[in-house]
Amino acid sequence: MKQICSGCQKELGFLNTPNFGGGKLLDGGRVCRNCFKVMTKHDISFSLKSKIKYSSQNVYNIINKTKIEIQNVVDRPLPNKLKVETVLPFEDSFENYEKAEENEIINLNALVIIGYIDLKKNFSKRRITIKKIIKNSNDFLINSFCHERNSIRSFKLSRITELVDLETGEIFENPIKFIQDRINETPVGSIVKFFQEYIHEINLMVYMGRVDGYLHENERIKICNFLILKSNNTLDLDILDSEIRRMNSDSSQFRESLNEVSKMENKKVEVFSILKEIAYSDNNLDSMEEGILNLVKKEFQI
Repeated sequence: MKQICSGCQKELGFLNTPNFGGGKLLDGGRVCRNCFKVMTKHDISFSLKSKIKYSSQNVYNIINKTKIEIQNVVDRPLPNKLKVETVLPFEDSFENYEKAEENEIINLNALVIIGYIDLKKNFSKRRITIKKIIKNSNDFLINSFCHERNSIRSFKLSRITELVDLETGEIFENPIKFIQDRINETPVGSIVKFFQEYIHEINLMVYMGRVDGYLHENERIKICNFLILKSNNTLDLDILDSEIRRMNSDSSQFRESLNEVSKMENKKVEVFSILKEIAYSDNNLDSMEEGILNLVKKEFQI
């Protein structure tokens, strides 16, 4: 009879069982490699003391409590100062695109309103977060989260008819120029390119700041200062602040970035410190901010 992991309940086999007898528990249970890593994050001595300190029930409770905490992270509300009259077709047409190389993908995470004419000539007007700009043959594909459909959607840049800042109402007369400015060697393009190096840290900071749907000035200053200190070049402060203010980080990006930064031993303390500064920037720590700080602290093991 094959053994199952005491943490995730998956069947243990040659490929997912820790080497050298690792992960054995005091009641005869055992954990898989993934749960072994989680338990080691929880208790650095787990690899040495699992057999004398932890039962299968202990491990199950710890593993699944961590999963529930991360899964319960929710999306932030959207800015609501603008009255947006959305228009949606009965059914969306989905765009096909070629697989892009990593250097042809730009992370943006910008909150905007777009007008769009799809390949079936249907017009829509919707609130989206532009997640990634992807080079696609002679066009660009805007990989986005559509807040009206509550789902991922992709839009061809050439079919976007209007582009508006969701928070301020600023109209960008030329949507193509807006995107091209962010991928080319322009002042704003240089800042967006610089963002790519720190996208996971920024995602965590933006998520923390948008607890009420807005990135307030004192919260943006914390993020901008972090980036200024990291840059070897002088950054245009107005452009930097404008791009940060437009950024949005959803729950899936938060979870992904939390996992990535937790692997960066030299960055965890600094990032947690800035998240704490953002949370306390209005001198009022609410329950959502406190919950995120506790979760990050636990994942970072600090």
